[in-house]
Amino acid sequence: MDIKKSFSILLLIASVAVVGASGYTIYKQTSETHCEACGMLVTPEIKQHIVIVDGSDESHYACCQACMLRLLDPNKGYSTLHIETYCDYYGPEYKITIDSTQNGNNTVTTPETAVILLGGKVVASCANNRIAYNKTASDRLISDGYSAYTMSWQRNPLPQGTPVMPVAMVAKTMAQKGISYTPPSLTFPLLLGGFGVLVLIVSGFTLRRYQ
Repeated sequence: MDIKKSFSILLLIASVAVVGASGYTIYKQTSETHCEACGMLVTPEIKQHIVIVDGSDESHYACCQACMLRLLDPNKGYSTLHIETYCDYYGPEYKITIDSTQNGNNTVTTPETAVILLGGKVVASCANNRIAYNKTASDRLISDGYSAYTMSWQRNPLPQGTPVMPVAMVAKTMAQKGISYTPPSLTFPLLLGGFGVLVLIVSGFTLRRYQ
């Protein structure tokens, strides 16, 4: 086998690998759901725990009880959000709904006793945030950190000094913190895949010359 044919075969193999890698990258980026506020992977458990729609009934995704309100970002987010979740201590039977307009400046919570435990303000981590149905539930979460109804990835003690805040106050704070995540662009993997296909075609034609 001469050098030119060997080089064409190696080029063919490399181009197949490039096309495969770019295709896998595109698949990963389009099939996975990420928190629109911070970029964390949103699991089925999180989707079940936090349901968010905007004023046009379009669904959105956030990983925690603070990030869901960061979507009210006046620059990158949504003016109106309807959020359905439930108490991290009492569980799904104790539903909490949040209706926020004007980028968090007008927020109505049901029940009115619901509060957010913003542990992420003390130790920066989405794992340190909770929502509670009432003061009794928030006191128990401060004491115990979590319950059987808390999302599995948040089952850790809360930082000392975790603030307990009304949902409306947190909505304003988180709206100002805003969205920090920028979804990765598909431009590079698409270009790389296109280049790989082009090289694949050229190397294929070149090999035919040696048959």
